[in-house]
Amino acid sequence: MSDQPAPEFMLSLIRLSYRQSMGDFGYQVFISRLWRELDKVGTSGLGKVPEQDRYLYAGQPYNFSASSYEVKASAIEAYSRILRSGFVVEQPSDNFGTAPPSGQWFRWTERGKMWIEEAHAVPEDPSAYMHYLRDLVGNLDPVVEQYVSEALVSFDRGADFAAAVMVGAACEKLLYLLGEAMVSAIASTAERARLEKLFESRRIASLSEFLREKIDATKEVPYSVKEGIGAYWSAMVEAIRQQRNDAVHPMNAKASRDSVRLSLLALPAVIKSAAKLHSWLLENRARI
Repeated sequence: MSDQPAPEFMLSLIRLSYRQSMGDFGYQVFISRLWRELDKVGTSGLGKVPEQDRYLYAGQPYNFSASSYEVKASAIEAYSRILRSGFVVEQPSDNFGTAPPSGQWFRWTERGKMWIEEAHAVPEDPSAYMHYLRDLVGNLDPVVEQYVSEALVSFDRGADFAAAVMVGAACEKLLYLLGEAMVSAIASTAERARLEKLFESRRIASLSEFLREKIDATKEVPYSVKEGIGAYWSAMVEAIRQQRNDAVHPMNAKASRDSVRLSLLALPAVIKSAAKLHSWLLENRARI
């Protein structure tokens, strides 16, 4: 990763680190954990200690003070945000009642623990991302999995056009899977014929509109399946639009790296929501 990381990116890394191994929160612990995570994803500007000199730093591989100002400033902002958000609170001092907390040691609040539990992998760590996705969606469609894997490879290499196309292709495949599943779930012969025609013609916008309207209109689909479908559906359709227009249309200048990263961050939740709906449709033939 060549660009200096934003505080939001640092927060996503440290959040995932604590999810994998919960522990105490303090400034030194935070910085040590964060530098390890930043190093894993190839962040520039980290001060490192040559292996032969590490005995001078108690075995520590990083010279934090020698790191770039930009990295240090972003780290301090990320640290401050955790404190301000109430995810951690100071431990009581030894002289409780006469001395305020020292501000060196903290404990996680319930809100902070929930924040950690909801952490998910970032696209800058492709292996962890795919592991997280497979855990999230037990029966991941192999075509979707391949598109996502190639999107991560493209993103890692800075090929944002290619990454945008792969994310969009993954979402398009999700839409077709939902279309196939809904054919058997529709009770009306006329509606089923209309859906089959849309599916066969590959009219993606019309297919998306039909599926979304049908899901919204039916009372048969339980709330537990519909929950959050609106936001996830919008993210899926936007990724397809970007794939078909922004990334590959010769009149458009570029595919934004930020927009591709946001799409990849949203993609696991989109895939999980689509998989849940897909399973329900397959299990409820002629129900809607």
